[in-house]
Amino acid sequence: MEKIMKFLKTKALGYYFVCGIALLSLVFGIVFFATSKGTFPNSAAGFVTEAVGIYLIITAVIEIVVLIAPQWRFVHLASIFMLFVGFATEALVVAPLIAGKVNNVEYEGGNFNYHLMFTIIFLVLIGLGIAASFLGFYKSEDEVGEDMKSSVKEPVKLGIVAGCAVLVVGSIVAGSVVTNILAKNKSKTKEEVIVDPYLTDEIKQACAAALAEYDYNPEEVIIKQQAEYDFNDAELKALGYTDKREGHHLIYAFEGTYAEGYQGDYSPTYGNIYLWDDGLFGGTIRQTNIRGYWYNSSLKSSGTDEAGNDVKDIVEMVSNISKYEYMQCNEVEGFYNLSTYAYLDMGWGTRSMSLYGYYYYPNATTFIKYDGEEDFKVGDTLIKGNYTTQRVLANEKYTSVLKTGDVSWTWPSGMLDKNDKFVADGEFEIKSKWGDFEATRTINVKPAEQAPAEAAE
Repeated sequence: MEKIMKFLKTKALGYYFVCGIALLSLVFGIVFFATSKGTFPNSAAGFVTEAVGIYLIITAVIEIVVLIAPQWRFVHLASIFMLFVGFATEALVVAPLIAGKVNNVEYEGGNFNYHLMFTIIFLVLIGLGIAASFLGFYKSEDEVGEDMKSSVKEPVKLGIVAGCAVLVVGSIVAGSVVTNILAKNKSKTKEEVIVDPYLTDEIKQACAAALAEYDYNPEEVIIKQQAEYDFNDAELKALGYTDKREGHHLIYAFEGTYAEGYQGDYSPTYGNIYLWDDGLFGGTIRQTNIRGYWYNSSLKSSGTDEAGNDVKDIVEMVSNISKYEYMQCNEVEGFYNLSTYAYLDMGWGTRSMSLYGYYYYPNATTFIKYDGEEDFKVGDTLIKGNYTTQRVLANEKYTSVLKTGDVSWTWPSGMLDKNDKFVADGEFEIKSKWGDFEATRTINVKPAEQAPAEAAE
């Protein structure tokens, strides 16, 4: 105990800063590995996110070595370097989360508060590390010289120093090896192809045929923001609710539905907006025809990158119709890649409807999807609402038909009673028709299970 007190008596404030860095790095490194799963945004897919925790653990190991042999103070610089690398890695993760928070467009997913906390932790540790370097580890330089001489002359202390050197190099090398292994595994995982059981060969062939016939890529279209919009333009005024325009292609199609249930009226209200390749848009929401201009490349950011190429911003729509003057879209994941809001004048009040947009490709085919397991037997009740008709675009993306009233169903006679209970076993074919598309699905109904007494007879 006396030796320890004598050892600490000669140490300056910087030494205790190093002690704090070692403790905090170790604790938060363990916390990161234990709690970080599921906190990363979509943009971090394929990156070695575990590296943040690895850098914290390596920092702790290096600083522990510095605490044991503070006379070799240059080793402390390695820990500062590791903290900077860890901070840079965390900053790449948190940047899209901050952008989403500021713009209120949180489409990347992830836990903003969690990664903001770790970003602050790295900044605090870096600050402590730099402060420790300037404050020094010894109260007197003479004491540094004495410890340096004894660590070289005394075999035990020389062995400790050598062990510390091996520990520092080993931790850095081990961290590098683990990070590289994880990077390779992430790369392999990223390249794995996920097979969609619904996209059968037949559906893929229908999509390929539709795409070849359409021969247009809406995802490459750039519409720049105009300085002024002419809402008296004859072509704009003539634009009504239609998805057909001679000599033009659709870029985005938006759709949405809303049901209020006001005074027992649950009838849905639908909205559709179509964005065209010449920067015009038109559609109908409730009983209001809306039209205007849209853009995905803003003059505010000049619409070009550093190389002078056009770049896309989030889609925005501008109109001169009351309550639809400005509609900004947020990015989302899934079949739809954009979302926005439209106002509804219900007569007795105003409501808002969510509208979801997707890159327009023609419908290629349909199929019937069942939500659940089709393990049916005689006597079970069929919940027809669990079956949905899925429309598949030419780019192989699919979603449920929004206007369910446009879908007609055919249920085999003799399969169900008036309460939708199965009354017969065997194979039955369900059909759905939506526009020009028809889809079928075969279900197998097993015989009713016999009671034990009946089975014994």
